[in-house]
Amino acid sequence: MTTQLEVAQSKKIERLKLEILRLERDLHAQNIKLDALHWVWCSGGCQGGTNRWVPGELTEEMLKTAEYAVRRMRQSYDNLEFRKRSAHSKSANVESPVT
Repeated sequence: MTTQLEVAQSKKIERLKLEILRLERDLHAQNIKLDALHWVWCSGGCQGGTNRWVPGELTEEMLKTAEYAVRRMRQSYDNLEFRKRSAHSKSANVESPVT
């Protein structure tokens, strides 16, 4: 016969197992991002001097991750430039007070 304590411990263990699986998935995704960035930063000439990267095969997943990051970077830059131009055009259209 199981006690309430055993049931509670069993539920806690299951929650912790799920948390570990989630963390492993998230860590894998972050490692793919780091690997992709390494390929962007270093196109083959820096085999040493990095903290985690071990020379390996460039994968489609890494490539897609890098492409996604570059699209976001372009979008951020374009948005920033648009805001700068908008602010500049607004300040240029303001009439100076007549003295």
